[in-house]
Amino acid sequence: MRVYLGPFLFVGGICLVLSAAVPVAAQDKKQEKKKDPGFQADGLKNLRHPDANIRYQTAALIAKQGPRAKFAVEELHEALQDTDPLVRVKVAEALWKVERPSPSVILPTLQRALKDKNPEVREAACEAIGMLGGKGKAAVPALTLALKDEKLPVVMAAVSALGDIGPSATEAAPALLQLAGYADFIILEPIVGAALGEMGEGAVPELAAALKEKSANRRRAAAYALGSMGPKAEGATKPLTGALGDEEWTIRSLAARALGNIGIRAKLALPRLREATDDKNAQVRVRAAFAVWQIAADTKYVPLLSRSLEDEDVAARELACRALATMATDAKPASGALCKALGDKAPSVQQAAAQAIGSIGRSAKDCVVSLRPLLQDKDRTLRLHAAFALWQVTGEAKESLKALRPLLAEEDAVQVLAVEKIGAIGPAARDLLPDLVRAYREEDGEAIRRALGDAIKKIDPELAGKLGLR
Repeated sequence: MRVYLGPFLFVGGICLVLSAAVPVAAQDKKQEKKKDPGFQADGLKNLRHPDANIRYQTAALIAKQGPRAKFAVEELHEALQDTDPLVRVKVAEALWKVERPSPSVILPTLQRALKDKNPEVREAACEAIGMLGGKGKAAVPALTLALKDEKLPVVMAAVSALGDIGPSATEAAPALLQLAGYADFIILEPIVGAALGEMGEGAVPELAAALKEKSANRRRAAAYALGSMGPKAEGATKPLTGALGDEEWTIRSLAARALGNIGIRAKLALPRLREATDDKNAQVRVRAAFAVWQIAADTKYVPLLSRSLEDEDVAARELACRALATMATDAKPASGALCKALGDKAPSVQQAAAQAIGSIGRSAKDCVVSLRPLLQDKDRTLRLHAAFALWQVTGEAKESLKALRPLLAEEDAVQVLAVEKIGAIGPAARDLLPDLVRAYREEDGEAIRRALGDAIKKIDPELAGKLGLR
């Protein structure tokens, strides 16, 4: 199997492309239309390099630059005829990210790649088609065929692509459900459920029917997908209510989740959901109790959720915390139990408890004493949630910002989350603006730059305007 990691000698090529891209991007539209002989000689020539690795990496770099690389459009169109199939797929991806051409320009290349003898090419083609979203509808039949591929990574990529296409891929719902019989369905199940959930109302009849089938895998995937649709799954209310009596507890739990997410439109399920709060499984009880609140705003089962915070099942404890967090001030009677849950042996429960306390807000002031020690905890994520919850409960930002500031130096998801929390604090976080602006100028990751930009806008809109943030 070819691995397109690129040799070290390509570093020079990368530098050439980058150095050429900056001045071109800075020119006005009239200048952009002109050919840059220096760039042609130094950078884009690598799209015609004898080494397929270098051609691939050149296309990948151009794709990363997105619309800033419009200078490369003509060469990319030519490179769609590359002799290497994996290079062609990467070129198609680059074209989409740079130019957003009509899907008909790149889909023929990608659909041919779905039939390539190399599974790596087939997998990459699925991923590229998924980037088109609903505009990749024409490839749905080919992707549906790819669900029968002999290689699991290709099947997984095809499932994800169909989910990305969304409602336009509804016709593939039966084929996705058929994967329930796949030998490795335990691996496929999460992405199959997610993909079906993206297909919207058009897939509801198929999923509702699957809730009554003999295959537990099919019933479970259907229940999960319906739960991801929210009110759009209203048409499945009756079969979901029936699924509350399924022999498999996971399906009962997912059915309760789905009914709760449908909301008030699922009010006919309330009697069965109330019965399900006595289910022998803790997770089912928690889901059912929460669903009653989602549908009827009934806080009767807050005590049940409070007791669930001490259940032996970690997942049930975490689910209870998350339910109480969503209930916000309605969960005030559970604040004492949540304070205790801050000391849970499971970090995920501690973090969820902190979030729930923050959602309750000022009514959970008794938890301040329990939150403060967590600002020094070795678990960075727990420190983050505890700091933000402390601000939500006290309304004082200084102590929380002191705990959040060091997390700005991290280089992972915690950094992004810290920036989002600081932004949510708003103008009271003004003291951290220099740190945020410096990071915005230095960071090049898309997710962190977007989070930093949003945070700066929330804290100081005028400064954001001066920085060109809209």
